[in-house]
Amino acid sequence: MRAISLWMSVPLTVTVALGAIAAFFVPALIECCSIPLASPPAIQWYQILGCHLLHWSTEHLFWDLAMFCILGGCCERWWPKRYVFTIAVSAVLIPLAVMFWQPEISSYRGLSGIDTALFALMATRLAAEGWRRRDMSQAALFMMLLACLIAKVGYEFVTGDLLFVSEPNFVPLPLAHLMGGIVGTLVALAGFRLQAPNGGCNNDSTARWCESTRCCPLESHCEQVSTEFFRLGRRLAADPAGAGSRCEGRGTG
Repeated sequence: MRAISLWMSVPLTVTVALGAIAAFFVPALIECCSIPLASPPAIQWYQILGCHLLHWSTEHLFWDLAMFCILGGCCERWWPKRYVFTIAVSAVLIPLAVMFWQPEISSYRGLSGIDTALFALMATRLAAEGWRRRDMSQAALFMMLLACLIAKVGYEFVTGDLLFVSEPNFVPLPLAHLMGGIVGTLVALAGFRLQAPNGGCNNDSTARWCESTRCCPLESHCEQVSTEFFRLGRRLAADPAGAGSRCEGRGTG
């Protein structure tokens, strides 16, 4: 019953996670989902989506899947429509960007690009919500996380190495992280007003506007989510032993 309840609460996250695990152990799925970037005419539509389920090693699978389950589970519950849109757009654009801008890469695997898109979606959304509510502590916290993401991607572009993991079996692809970060940020800000009309709900018209912004699932829990994440951030800041996160880009030459 718990498994069914989990699937019902975050169905897309669970489905993608199970698909990634199955693709790692079933040779037929590996062959089917592998995307031949070196031969664009041979690429099938399902390979553009399926390549993200494939991974080069057990460690690659573990870290990509761990981050996807955490970020995906949160985003799917709090912003379901933006979550689906972020995954769909980033899943298509990332392998296409690699194919056009890094033609020496013959194949692409991994969820790390989508992980980065979800991280950017969450951090941008919560930073913007803090700014709109004039909660500068919350806005600064999540803007700092976005700055760390930018610094990580910049480091990988400059050095050609992964920041957290050293893997000799594949080529790091920071371009995948860059595309994911751009998609997640844009989706988070799409249609989002940083300030209510006249700075607040002081009359009937602005009161109706403020009420309308909270009537859809994308906004109804935002204040609660923001508060929870800000408290978590303060607890982690007070506990230097808190575990960090990892996000890796994957490719092959």
